[in-house]
This record gives sequence, structure tokens and C-alpha cells, in this order.
Amino acid sequence: MPITAETLKQFDTSRAFIETGLDRGDGVRAALAAGFRRIVSIELSQDSVDVCEEAFVGKPVTLLQGDTVVQLKALLTSLFEPAVFWLDAHPNDSSPILEELAALKNHHIKTHTILIDDRRLMQGDTWKNVHEIQVLQALKDINPNYKIWYVDGHVPEDIIVAVAP
Repeated sequence: MPITAETLKQFDTSRAFIETGLDRGDGVRAALAAGFRRIVSIELSQDSVDVCEEAFVGKPVTLLQGDTVVQLKALLTSLFEPAVFWLDAHPNDSSPILEELAALKNHHIKTHTILIDDRRLMQGDTWKNVHEIQVLQALKDINPNYKIWYVDGHVPEDIIVAVAP
């Protein structure tokens, strides 16, 4: 189960929703259903972008194709208010999450809401380059006052949530 509209409705939907990892567009659909008025999704696969472009014609959705870290850094240069981030870009055996969080650390706004999928894959050796403790530390490096908790995703407590007080 990807992110749901019910989960997203807990957060400020007047903010922009920015996603890494479009895939089939489930995150964008959830953001639209939750009421976000500006949605940006970054996806490496041109095929996914092509399919989803047709699905979201006429919606407040911008799809960016390319490496999520590169595209996220560029996007952050034009972001001047806190946003809700849904970080879910990864192939099967690795993740760019630490690099994505480093980009957010370097952004001048330190009060973004950050949701990170696939906590279960940060356990053991599923993602060879990422472990949960590194992700939690990276969140605290962005904002040491983040309140961090977990919500259900594919499995119970599979989504890490970080919100500034």
C-alpha cells in the first residue's frame, strides 16, 4: 500500500507536495485526493513519466524526468516555502534517500514535512547503502527538533514521518 490520501490529509495541504519516485502515479493520485494544489513528482523512468503525463492532464501536477537527486536540487532553488515531501525513489537494492536528505539539509527552509517510504527495506541488507539509523540521523541533521514517528504503509509502521514542531 503506497501513501494514502487519508495519511496525507494529516498534513498542511496548502503546501506543495513534492515526490521522488512516481512509478505508476499512486502518490500523485493520493496527493490530489488529499487536496494538494501544487504537486511535483520526480521520476527516473521516462516510460513512467509518459504514462502519467496523460493521466494527469489538466491537473496541478508537474512531472520531472531524471535523477531524483539532481532534479530535487534544481527544484529546491525555486522553493521558497515549506513543502510536504514524499521520498520513495529507489530500485530494488539501493536508495538515493541519503542524498535526497542531504539536498534538503542544504535548503534554507528547515521546516519541511518529510515522509519516507519503505522503512522495512532499511533493516538488514536489503538496501546495501542505507540503514534506518542513517536516515534518522540525516533527518535530525536537517532539523534537530523534528518530531519523528511512523505510519502504516506496505506493512505496519513502514513510513517515517518527520514534522517540525
